[in-house]
Amino acid sequence: MHMSAPEEAWTDPTWARLEEQIAWYERRAAAARRSYRRVKITEILLAASLPLLAGFQDDLLPLLPPEAGMLPAVAFALIGIAIVVLECILQLNQHERQSIAYQANGDTLKHEKFLFLADAGPYANVEDKRARLAERIEELVTQAGWDTLRHRPRRVKG
Repeated sequence: MHMSAPEEAWTDPTWARLEEQIAWYERRAAAARRSYRRVKITEILLAASLPLLAGFQDDLLPLLPPEAGMLPAVAFALIGIAIVVLECILQLNQHERQSIAYQANGDTLKHEKFLFLADAGPYANVEDKRARLAERIEELVTQAGWDTLRHRPRRVKG
């Protein structure tokens, strides 16, 4: 379907909403994945450093001044605390689950887009495809929003 010049300048609000939502879910999925990986990699590096440091602890003690004799034990404790805190942050923020949910929501909207373009599924033999698309986009976005709210950790107001 080829549009004339004045029509090409006009943006269909339904199509714009669909494209905007697909892009939003893709950005959110990528951000959640990056957050998850950043925290998890830090946690893994800290955990991997513990055996290394423990293996050299006896060699390090003579190099330290007597007043710093507790330094290795304090370092081990702080690394252990950091690992626990990072894991708690992952559990509270649910970055991994969010990235999967956002990706699934974006994929669902892409699926809807392709059905629309192919005049297939809910768009086959429909008089007003754009109206059907608008309704289905809003249903999907609303459902995805409720699912996100339902599974999001609740914040305690203090």
